[in-house]
Amino acid sequence: QSFHGKIAVLPWQTAIDMRFDRLLFVNHHAGTWPPTLPVPATGTQQAQLGACLHAQLLASAQEIVFLQPQHDAQMQPLLASPLVKSQPQPHNTPKILPYYLYPKQTIKTKIPVHGPPITKAEHTISTGVLQAYSRCPAQGFFHSRCRLQSTPPAPYGLNSALMGQVVHAALQRLDDVQAHAIDDQPTRLLVIDEVLQKQPGLKLSQPQRQSLTEHLERLLLQWLNHRLETHAEETLQSSKHEVALSVERFGLTFRLRLDRLDRYQDGSYRIIDYKTGMTSRADWLSKRPQHPQMIIYALCMPQTVTIAYAGLHPDQFGYSGYTQSSQDLEGIKPIDRICLSEPDAVEKIMNHWPLQMALWERAIENLALEYRSGLMLTHPTEGQTTCSRCQWQSVCRVYERTQAQEVHS
Repeated sequence: QSFHGKIAVLPWQTAIDMRFDRLLFVNHHAGTWPPTLPVPATGTQQAQLGACLHAQLLASAQEIVFLQPQHDAQMQPLLASPLVKSQPQPHNTPKILPYYLYPKQTIKTKIPVHGPPITKAEHTISTGVLQAYSRCPAQGFFHSRCRLQSTPPAPYGLNSALMGQVVHAALQRLDDVQAHAIDDQPTRLLVIDEVLQKQPGLKLSQPQRQSLTEHLERLLLQWLNHRLETHAEETLQSSKHEVALSVERFGLTFRLRLDRLDRYQDGSYRIIDYKTGMTSRADWLSKRPQHPQMIIYALCMPQTVTIAYAGLHPDQFGYSGYTQSSQDLEGIKPIDRICLSEPDAVEKIMNHWPLQMALWERAIENLALEYRSGLMLTHPTEGQTTCSRCQWQSVCRVYERTQAQEVHS
């Protein structure tokens, strides 16, 4: 039967005070239930306490199913718990297959690779949904369809995500590409102070706030000087920050928010995404891009001829991306300089923008189809590397199996 909701795997000590829609007793037999409680009591008292626990668990759910193994590790038959045995059995009780512990004594079952197709409400998504699917369909399914949310450990100080939000908000007000001068220091400090005040999750002492303000002022001044020099000879029709769009493509509706949208004199676009961390444009040229955000932006705006990161990381400062034109800003590489043929090929086949857009469209269309059809196949794109960074290791267990194989080998 299908079930839409959260699934919790808990020991009885944790489940005893909770309410459930359905309750499944797993691996319960006379040897495990009622449990032996760590309290000084006679056998009769232990049985009475176990019966009280059992009754309390039964009262916590409307629908209850008992899953009892038929044999132990030595293939000896197991007896049902007296508490479960006395429980009235509901109609249409599912048949329980034998429970084996040996790896070779398994029962072949067909594991579905598709969940239900998306609903009408799930047609509108952000680019992050397809990014999760690009790494692993199961990861994307757990994150976007099951809405499983993990709580990351709270880091000490300012985390990278919050730092990125602060820098983005400040650049939105200060990084005017068409200006021929930068704002003075009092203006920059005022913007930084207003941005920090609007961050609800930011709680800093006065020395911490002062130190962060000084760091942001240096970082922003460095970028503004770099931008002023890089764009000195460039003339744009317009440049806008935080451009919000809603575009229908690939049977979905994408909610987009572009950090910066530059418009050339001929009406074509350059999309810029600010990054405070390390980035790699080479991923955009792979068959299954792991970071398809900028690619989706370009496909949703057909007049786009340039996509690039604006990196503010000390080890990766400046622009990094690809363009259709033969010459753009420093760090943005013309796509026609990318060779598509093998290194030892006699005839060199060079890339060009329409071809690359077609390749990107095919890649994103495949990701969109996986999402729409409800694909939940466990297939990490980069193998163990993808699994080691995944938040759902306890759900699919692929990472655990890989680790166990390494130990045994």
